[in-house]
Amino acid sequence: IKSSDEHLTLNADGSSKDIKFQANGVEKASISSSGAFTSTTIDATKLTGNLPAISGASLTGLNDNTPSWGVKASSNQSIPNNTQTVVAYGTEIWDTDNAFASNRFTVPSGKAGVYSVTVNGYMTNIDDGENFRLSIAKNGTVIPTSETKWFSSATNQEMICNATWLIQLAVGDYIEVWTFHNEGSAQDLNATFTTFSGFRLIGV
Repeated sequence: IKSSDEHLTLNADGSSKDIKFQANGVEKASISSSGAFTSTTIDATKLTGNLPAISGASLTGLNDNTPSWGVKASSNQSIPNNTQTVVAYGTEIWDTDNAFASNRFTVPSGKAGVYSVTVNGYMTNIDDGENFRLSIAKNGTVIPTSETKWFSSATNQEMICNATWLIQLAVGDYIEVWTFHNEGSAQDLNATFTTFSGFRLIGV
């Protein structure tokens, strides 16, 4: 330790030697040979002035809204009459964890939680009293509270279904979008408006 009228110098000689600050034999902070300062705790109420720039690449332990995915149909899909059918999505827009495949999202390891899930779909030729539906199926079974159903009030109507749900998912659970209609013959699910997206919520 060297001191003068203006400076107090702490010197740790030798390669890769750190300056360590201890209290009661417990390390509380250190300064590495490269000049990096590390502290076990920092009282934010004591901070004043401008904080230095922080590189996000160095931050760890932060939560984010991943996994997240967005997909859409790449072509019209023929949907049989009166039959629950898995919606086919041929185009991935994004998939942060590579967790979407074969028309389903599967929860990766360490990513259980509550997910916000949004679907859109479009079908024509639905007649008076007939309906068009979209729903979420978890592990091969439709979640009853996830179904959105639209009834036609006239002949050959265009029907657009869209909905967002919050769904609790465990690791390994998978979800798909199922669609249904009772028009009487096979009808096309229009690719232009057929999308499926979702993300995990933080703090739930």
